Amino acid sequence: MARLPLAVGVRDSKAPEAGHLALPVRGFAELVARVKRGELHF
Repeated sequence: MARLPLAVGVRDSKAPEAGHLALPVRGFAELVARVKRGELHF
């Protein structure tokens, strides 16, 4: 993860050459909240 001015950059640490996904701060916070609530299963 990397904090950008208006987003949070997320990448796969096992495949850093694959690039990154930039999520708005609010979107990233919602993603984390949903994972904590058990709403997403990977």
